Amino acid sequence: MPDNLLSVCASCGVVCAREATCSHCKKPHQRPLTVPARPDGSYWVCVEASFKCRACGFRVPLNHLQMHAVAFCLHCGLEQAFEPMRWRDGLDHAHAIGDLFRDGGAGGLDNPARTVGTTQTGVSFLTPGDNELLVVASPGAPLCAGCHAPLEVDVRPQDCTTLCRPCSDQATYALPEGLGFVTRSLRAIVGAEHRTDRPAVKVEESTASAAVAIACPRCSAPLTPSEDSRLMTCAYCKTACRVPDRTWWRLRGGNPTSESMWLLFSGPSPKRQQLALAQQHKQEEEQRDAAQAAQKRLKDEQRERERAAERERQRAADAEREAKKRVEELEKEARDSAWGPAIGPLLVISLGFPMGIYAVLMRAFPDWLGAWLVGAMVVCGALFAGGIWGVITPATDRAAREARQRAEEAERQGPERVAANAAQEKAMADARRRRIKGLGWVSGVVLVLGVALGLACTWNMGTRSRSGSGSSGHTSPAQPSRGKGR
Repeated sequence: MPDNLLSVCASCGVVCAREATCSHCKKPHQRPLTVPARPDGSYWVCVEASFKCRACGFRVPLNHLQMHAVAFCLHCGLEQAFEPMRWRDGLDHAHAIGDLFRDGGAGGLDNPARTVGTTQTGVSFLTPGDNELLVVASPGAPLCAGCHAPLEVDVRPQDCTTLCRPCSDQATYALPEGLGFVTRSLRAIVGAEHRTDRPAVKVEESTASAAVAIACPRCSAPLTPSEDSRLMTCAYCKTACRVPDRTWWRLRGGNPTSESMWLLFSGPSPKRQQLALAQQHKQEEEQRDAAQAAQKRLKDEQRERERAAERERQRAADAEREAKKRVEELEKEARDSAWGPAIGPLLVISLGFPMGIYAVLMRAFPDWLGAWLVGAMVVCGALFAGGIWGVITPATDRAAREARQRAEEAERQGPERVAANAAQEKAMADARRRRIKGLGWVSGVVLVLGVALGLACTWNMGTRSRSGSGSSGHTSPAQPSRGKGR
């Protein structure tokens, strides 16, 4: 249904709920009426009010806005104090029901009108205190009491006029005096006790008995009360009058019942403002929580970045240590690779070559000259080894510097590059190690050959010496030795 239309009960005018029977008038929903909303944005609320008598405890209906300090119990007849300001909370409740009902239950559980029109037609509100004012508020639209047609209401500052088009019934209702001290949102009221176009009948009470008689307010002619209507017309002067609520129940007797009052409200209710403020506080709290969560998330991200940076620094430090360690290994490998091929030739020169030369020289020269020649060859071998040392040492230092430069360049390029260069250097070191190993084998073979050559020459020289001395002794055994002759 559009927002500018309202589906109400055809008997009482209260908004229809999803039930087969109206919970307000207890009549079945045969064919609900569709009433348009007021063009000025105001809205009607049906109110039934009652208070608890202090004497008899009966819940007495209040069929009018009691702005006096005295309330009358229709059950026991006791007049008792009643504070008019107690209406403030009840009227604010009725205002909230009419206002928030248009939102369709917005506001959640804090909205008192969230179930109106769905599971119930009205919401009750009990003000605490001595009299316990009970207010039941239901949205809807006022209907004619005779034909149940929607009323046309002309609202003025202090009163309003209702008109029923089908039956041409017209009535005027006035706001009570002093209402401005209780609420300023109530624009009009439609209720039997507030009708001003028909004066109230005169009440004549007997002092001897509790009998009550009513008379015409204009000509004082006696009037006969009706069983089903409070509106009467004088048979003599044709004055239309009404029977007040208090007199009506004294004439009829029995327990009084509540009658509906239709209140016209305008503007937002205090409850809406309260809900809006609560919603604003909730939004601010959500924003504050979101800001705190965002701040916490930023702090967590900052801590995570710091931890990542610390891990990166740690990896960089580890990579630097690994690079330095690798540089040292490369320097050592460079030194080893530079000295490895020279060890074999040096040993050959310092051992094998002098031994072979010794054997040759001792064969060709006398003893003293051979010894001097062997010493000279040893000195030459040492000088030759020193020359090799002088050549190898700069090569070793140059290889170490190149390795250090490569490590520093890789360190500047990052840990990944360090790892890549380390893998490349390891492959190159393995290749060098294989070459050095091959050179070592060659040097070893040369060394073995040199030692074997020296031993062979020495053995040969000794063999020849023994054979030569033996032959000379056999040919001239009688010749004396040179030393003995002297």
